[in-house]
Formats: sequence, C-alpha cells, structure tokens
Amino acid sequence: MYRREFVSRSLLLGGLATAGAAFPNLLEGATKRKKVLVVGGTTFLGPAITEAALVAGYDVTLFNRGLTHSEWFPNLEKLRGLRDVNPQQQDLTALNGRHWDVVIDVWPFDPVLVGSLAEFMKDRTDHYVYVSSCSAYDDDAPPPISRPKEAEDFPTRAFEKDPEGFWKKYGVGKAESERRVRAAFGNRSTLIRPGVIKGYRDALPWAEDFWLYAVRMQNGGKQIAPGTGEDTFQLVDVRDVAYFVVKCMNERLYGAYNVAGEVRSFRNFLETCKRVTLSDAELVWIPQGFLHDHGLEPRKNFPFWSPNPKNIPYADVDYAKAKRAGLYLRPIESMVSESLEWYADCFPRGDFRWTFLPPAKEKEALAAWSQHTS
Repeated sequence: MYRREFVSRSLLLGGLATAGAAFPNLLEGATKRKKVLVVGGTTFLGPAITEAALVAGYDVTLFNRGLTHSEWFPNLEKLRGLRDVNPQQQDLTALNGRHWDVVIDVWPFDPVLVGSLAEFMKDRTDHYVYVSSCSAYDDDAPPPISRPKEAEDFPTRAFEKDPEGFWKKYGVGKAESERRVRAAFGNRSTLIRPGVIKGYRDALPWAEDFWLYAVRMQNGGKQIAPGTGEDTFQLVDVRDVAYFVVKCMNERLYGAYNVAGEVRSFRNFLETCKRVTLSDAELVWIPQGFLHDHGLEPRKNFPFWSPNPKNIPYADVDYAKAKRAGLYLRPIESMVSESLEWYADCFPRGDFRWTFLPPAKEKEALAAWSQHTS
C-alpha cells in the first residue's frame, strides 16, 4: 500500500488518537451526541476541528463540494452543495429540513457567501461559529483607551467594495462577514479570530513559510538565521485552534475570541527546530543590513521575521480572553514535528522547490558573510 493511501485510510483513527492524547480534558463535560455541521474547510483547520469534535463525542456532518480530500472521514455523513455569490448558482438544498446544535463555518472571507449561509441557517441551528481572523482588525484605528492592541473590542475594518491587495481584501472581507453573522445570529454567535495558524496538513502555498525553517534545520549544515535572534513573533497550532473551537461550542462561549500562540524569539524557534530534528545545523546570525545589501528581506525571504518595531504583524495578538476561557497551547515542538510529518508525506523524496529562500541564494549570502567577517 502506498504511503499516501495508507495515510488517507488511517487519517481518522490517527487524528483521533493524537487529539485525544493532546487534549484529555476535551472529553470532560461534553454533551454526547450533540449534532455539529462543519461547513467547508477541507484541507487544514476544518479536518482538525472535525477530529476534535469527534473526540468530544459529537455527531459530525460535513457540508462541502466534495472536490477536495473527499476520501477523508469515510464514515461521516457528507452533504454536497455549492456556495456561490450568484443566488441562481448557489445550492444549499442538502441542508433543507435539517437542524444542528452547532454550525461551524470555517473558511470563506466573502461576505456574500458568509452572510447568505448565516441567513439560511439561522432557524436551523442554535449556535453559529464563524472562523474569522485577526486580520479583521483595523490597523489604522487607535486602540481603545486602556486596552491592548487587538483586544476583542478593538475596531474592525470598515467595509470597502473593492479593496486593493489580497491581504486587505481578506481582512475587510472577514470583518464584514463577522457583521453579517452577527446580524443573523446576534448573541448566538461565536467569532474565532486566529493569528497565523500552522501545523499538520497546512496547505501549499501557505505551508512553505513554516517548512522553510523546520526542513532547513532538518537538513543540517550552515543556515542563515536572520537578524539578532531577539525579534519576536507568534504562531498558533492548528490543533490548538480546533480544540478551542470545540470548547466554545461545548460550553456555549459566545462573542469574539482572539486565538494566538505564545510570543517567542526567532532564536528560541530555530533552536527548537534543531532540537526536534536532532540537527547538527549551524545557525549563522546575519544582520538585517547585510542581508538587505544581498537582496534578502524580512517576510519576503524570511517568513514571520519583522525586525521593524513599528511593524510587528506577527507578535501583537492579545489572546488573554481566550486563555481565561480555557485556550490550551501545546508545546511548539508538537507543531514542528507534525509539520515535518506532513511535509514528508507530501514530498517523500524531499524534492520541494523553495521560493522564499532558494538554496543557491542562501549559499551566496553565507559565502559573502564569511568573507566579510574573516
């Protein structure tokens, strides 16, 4: 049996075992056989939520187009349909005549798609959970008095019809989608606002940013480590987000919650990658100015690295409210090992072609730095 076929067939059992071991308290106090509908999200966060809900003893139904990973979760009820901005094309008929205790909308940031489904489901469920994003916050608005930036009552982006650039469109779309969910469900809704999510099943092209560091450490040898090592950032494990989503629906936690990981330094992160992979990699810390002179830039070539203290998009998410509500953060070692496991399944021969930091470009910069410091 080929590895990918084996992984597909054993996905449910393996996922449940992992989730159960990681979150033993998830099983406590759950209302058994509660019915949950997971809408969309067939590649990354959606499957993690499905696994966490199954661990908690819920009856889970999946609603999507059936085009991506349709072989996963073979024993669950799967309803097929189509969400479309054109009402004439949209097909939600498979949901007619049904009622769920909780509905979880995982992915879209198009307000029309989110709003139409929320309106359709408002009499078909008691609790609506929408996975939004910290990108919904308005970066240009002043923080509320005496409150940290990106606390849950921080202003969200105003609606724009055609915002420029993908990430602004994404943030504006998430913010407006939240408003439409609230319009349909009011205080029966939960808004989950994650920071940057990483971990098992992260999909390309998004997965490369984390793989860049973990796989390079795994390969060993001299590796560029950007800056001083003191610059900070946040990542949250996909399984931690999934656990918290299920906790919200299990305990009827309504309102908005930021969900993010601990702030950690680049030095801590890279040393962790070395330790997890038993690597002999040599970290060569190179100042930002030198990297810039050799055509290497923060974020463009080194994901998550934002050395400008006035622009730290990966390290300013306040998640105190979620933590008080029971957000559990597993050790980052779990994220590293599970991401590498997923990489090995996707590229068993290690033949992935890097776009952030091509090996030849890194080798050239390392040679220049060696000459500069000799």
